Amino acid sequence: MAEEMVAEPLLPSDPEAVGRYRLDARLGVGGTGRVYLARSASGRRVALRVLNQALLSSDNARWRLAGEVRALYRVTGPRAARLDNADLHGDPPWLATEYVPGRTLGEHVLREGPLDGPLTAALGVMLADALSELHEAGSLHRDLKPRNIILGPDGPKAVDAGLAVLAEPFGPAYRAPEQVAGRDDTTAADVYALGATLVYAASGHILYPDRAASSLLAAIVDPYKPPNLSGVPEELVKALAAMIAADPDARPSVDDLRRRLVRLAGGQEAVDDLTLRLVEEGYPDPDDRELDDLDPDGAGPGPDGDADAAGYDEPVPFDSETTRDIGPPVDPPSRHSIPRATT
Repeated sequence: MAEEMVAEPLLPSDPEAVGRYRLDARLGVGGTGRVYLARSASGRRVALRVLNQALLSSDNARWRLAGEVRALYRVTGPRAARLDNADLHGDPPWLATEYVPGRTLGEHVLREGPLDGPLTAALGVMLADALSELHEAGSLHRDLKPRNIILGPDGPKAVDAGLAVLAEPFGPAYRAPEQVAGRDDTTAADVYALGATLVYAASGHILYPDRAASSLLAAIVDPYKPPNLSGVPEELVKALAAMIAADPDARPSVDDLRRRLVRLAGGQEAVDDLTLRLVEEGYPDPDDRELDDLDPDGAGPGPDGDADAAGYDEPVPFDSETTRDIGPPVDPPSRHSIPRATT
């Protein structure tokens, strides 16, 4: 179940700094590691993930993640969280991404109920833009779901892209049939995850509700078990059903589904207006006071003691010393080009 990422004070066992970031609070923990709210020397907030070293124990796993890091450095659009910096050979290894305050989509639906048809379509347009940004950079999201979508101050943004190369995503409800079957990840799998996410946003339930994990996986790969689209506004049913087609080749491209969702939202101008509505509903605390209270002294000096030191105030380009030049190339992925990671 999706939940809001809540900042908690650091424990005495937590480090004061990782790399060139000062840690301010705990944000959560998952299969790939613990996530902290951290700051650069100038006070720019990032979500810093200290990676589970066991997941990087093989050269292949580190090689795969290094390739994702290369690709994510190239993501610069407004709908996918930007990679700030990374050190996969650090002690501990870590990566820092843009921090996006706000509710997750899952938390928003739990609190406020499902979105209406136009708002769901507009959300789909913005998330299609996130997928386009990732795919053009040579990456896949691989784990798009309500918990990994934050309704931030600038509108919805996809977070945690690419981390599923390290571990199977927690919770199978948004995984495409070919992913469950162990075949290669593709852009079509991201389209399926987007469709499943929009079904949840519009109805408040997953595609196969009331199933245990094992039977859920069986239902996903069974072409004779249709997904539950009850509660989805009638005008959206055909578009979302196409996105979650069992056959990856039958799903629309990201560009095609975006055009269709723009029409369903009422046009691009309506999408822009609905984005503002999502901001108002999903980002109730624009001053982010609760997080500021965790750091009453402000940003202060960086871990090196020099708040104005050059070299870590702004995001840096790809650094071969950071990733040791062991990743794969980052040509834009095709619908059949991204192999599944092995450890």
